[in-house]
Parts: sequence; structure tokens; C-alpha cells
Amino acid sequence: MLSDPTIDAVYISSPNGLHRTHTLKALRAGKHVLCEKPLASNEEEAKEMAREAAAAGKVLFEAFHYRYHPAILRAKQIATEELGQVKRVAANFPIPSVYHNRDDIRFNYELAGGSLVRKCCFYGYFSRHIDYFSCNFVNFGQFWSFSVHFHEQFVHFHSFPFIFSSFFSYFFSLSLSQMDAGSYCVNFVRYFMDAEPVEVSAASAKTHPSTPNTDDTAFAKLRFEDSSRTATVECSLVGSLLNPFPFATVYCERGEIEVYNFVLPQIYHKLIVRPTGQPQRVEQLYEGGKSTFLFQLAAFVEAVRNGKEFPTTAEDAVKNMRVIDMIYAKTNLPLRQGK
Repeated sequence: MLSDPTIDAVYISSPNGLHRTHTLKALRAGKHVLCEKPLASNEEEAKEMAREAAAAGKVLFEAFHYRYHPAILRAKQIATEELGQVKRVAANFPIPSVYHNRDDIRFNYELAGGSLVRKCCFYGYFSRHIDYFSCNFVNFGQFWSFSVHFHEQFVHFHSFPFIFSSFFSYFFSLSLSQMDAGSYCVNFVRYFMDAEPVEVSAASAKTHPSTPNTDDTAFAKLRFEDSSRTATVECSLVGSLLNPFPFATVYCERGEIEVYNFVLPQIYHKLIVRPTGQPQRVEQLYEGGKSTFLFQLAAFVEAVRNGKEFPTTAEDAVKNMRVIDMIYAKTNLPLRQGK
């Protein structure tokens, strides 16, 4: 596949610990790369991957798909333009324990498992005639509707039935506290604070005896250069079905906004806005049910075709992994290592 000159880009969603190896091979073969989050197992791996992409002159795009959905863009607009400077962010991603079992690869330390990082697992590549791609969630709890529209050649996947099970498992087997749910929380905090944490002032993690190096739950308090600004991230693989969605609250100078289900807003979400001294209101932006994956892929195509800038760069991934490494160090768990 990598030697095929008609293929311009590859999508990598192998286990976390293999992201570096597969991405470097693709970049060295002259391909653009859309890589699942977390981009790497640790900060040093992410730096190496960023250097390789720059040297190759290719797009390396970390797949934080939620960042491209209009609901999340609207939440950021409300926070920064209406409510004033963001002072504190609390991001939570509880994953119900029924969605996975102990032999899941996401608990495998050798494959860079842990709750601070996570991914879905399917593989694809893109040919020269990229036109349109969509993925929509239909009939909650039963199946995903997956469609590909193409002009000549577009997207080729190794096993089409596998796609259905993969999109289904994307929601129903989210796992690994820091290297999974926590990577979303760290990214969300950095995005809304528009600043980088300088210290992990407190952190804790719980593990299971059978997987002592991978975190079932993790908590961290982050401090920024302006000491009046703080954030917390909390993630769990042993959550309750009563609260299956990620949520975050952004506290600003003139009020706050709660973002309910910031990871998959196309399924269901609420932006609960509480301006100081004014009535609470709720906003929702579904954009016809278009998926976060569709918005992300459109941004990737624009980057590859036209050189358009995008936020989830390899350089941004380095910063995200730096925070994740800091949290692991504070909890006395070993950093994740790739293959």
C-alpha cells in the first residue's frame, strides 16, 4: 500500500504503541497521515514524528475530531467572546465499565495503554480523487450508518464489514483512562484555556492488580503561568451507565458554560450557558446530524489539497503529550512506551 503512487494519504488507527512506527513508515513513503489520538506514546515520540513530517513536507494530522464540530466551535466562541477570559476548566470523561474487559488491548501497557489515551481501530487510505465522506450515528444503541460517496476513486478500506463494527466500538469500547479519555480532557482544557499548563500541582490514579501500569481512573489539577487560572481533568474506565457521556465546565469572568458530550456532539449535546446576572440558556448545533468525523475529514482534505491550516497539528500533539507525561510522572506511573 505504501509503495502505491496513486495513494496520497493514510489513516492510522493501530494500537497506541504502534502509532510512531506506522506513521514514520507512511511519511517516509511520501504519504500524508491522519493518525488517531494520541499521536504518540509520549512526548519524545511525538517530537520525532513532528520532525519527520516537517522534513517530508507532509501533513501529519492528529484525529481529535471533536475540535471540528460546529457545536464545539460555538462553545469556544461563547466562552471567549461573550463570557470573557477563561479562568478555570473542569473536564470529565467517565466511561462505563460495561464497555470493555480486562483483555482489551487498551489495558496493555506494552501497547501504550491507559485511560489518558485511546482510539478506535480501523484502517484506511486515500487516493487522489477525494470528494466526500460521511459517518452518521443512527438508532442509538444498535448500529452506525456509514456511507462513502466518491468521484472515481476515493477511500479504500481493507474490510468494509469491519468498518461497521469499528464505528460501533468507537462509542461502546472507549477506554484507557489517561491514554484514552484523558487525552480528550487534556486537549479540551488546552483548547479552551488557550494556554499551556506549566505544572501538574496534584494527580492521582487507580490501577487494577492485573494491569498495574495502566490507569483505570486518573485525576489531575493543572496550573498555568497565570496562577489564578487552573484546570482539572478526570477520567475513568469504571464509570456508571447513568452518566456515559463526557462533560466539561468552562468558568469565565462573566459566567460559565457547560459542554455536555463534547466528544460526540452529533449523538446528543447541550451547551448550557450561564451568564452572570442573566437567565440560563441552552444551545444546540447539530448541522443536519453531520458527524465530527465528516468535519474532521473535510479539514484534512483541505490541508492536503490546499495547504489550509488546521489546529490538531503534530506540534500541538507534542504539547498534549507533554501534559500527559507530566500527569503520569506525578502519579508515579511509568510513561507509555511505543514499539
